[in-house]
Amino acid sequence: MSDLDYLDEYDPSRGVAFRSHLVAGSLAGLAEHCAMFPLDTIKPHAQCVGACGGKPDVLCVRAAKSLLREHGLGRLWRGVGAVTLACVPAHACYFGIFEAARRWDGPTDVVVNGIAGSLAAVGHDVVMPPADVVKQRLQLGHHANFAECARALVANGGAPALYRSLPTTLAMNVPYGSVSVAANEWFKKRWRTDRGLPVSSLLLSGGLAGAIASFVTTPLDVVKTRLQTQGLFAHLP
Repeated sequence: MSDLDYLDEYDPSRGVAFRSHLVAGSLAGLAEHCAMFPLDTIKPHAQCVGACGGKPDVLCVRAAKSLLREHGLGRLWRGVGAVTLACVPAHACYFGIFEAARRWDGPTDVVVNGIAGSLAAVGHDVVMPPADVVKQRLQLGHHANFAECARALVANGGAPALYRSLPTTLAMNVPYGSVSVAANEWFKKRWRTDRGLPVSSLLLSGGLAGAIASFVTTPLDVVKTRLQTQGLFAHLP
């Protein structure tokens, strides 16, 4: 088997402590959020068309051009601090629950991995929503910083305002986690050879699994964004 095969799985026989696995997964989640943050900033502008006012940026390309033209490259990173505060503990919960759940006996590995992915998504989503609410409001151009946005939300709606979208988030991410993990494991098994699984196949299986899960859950993602940004207007400085 290739040394690069199944690097995403925890294997005690390798002599790596479980806490090291959690740290690696958390840092990987942080890197993923930060690397993709500019695209994540564009997404709510496209999803809030007709609800948040502003210019009719129906396409993501139009939203990106508008933000860059009016505010510069740094505008695409507004709100990244909110993500960095929450994604490490959120991903630690995700990977911890996932690795514990995938050790259960089940009818097939695909079913077990699907259930593990769903349970891991619940743990992640208990931690992440407040930061996600603040992040999207900052991305749409509101509030001076994380602390000021959180204070305003709590003052206007109490602590529940930070979890307004939790039911929708769970309804979206539980099937997302199940579909993405199960599909990823299925693709890896299909493409594995006697020589292991090359990095290109690992990347392709993960990408296809994420694309399938995103296709299934995007309508709920739009609902979640609109719940988290109720009453806002896009494209403010």
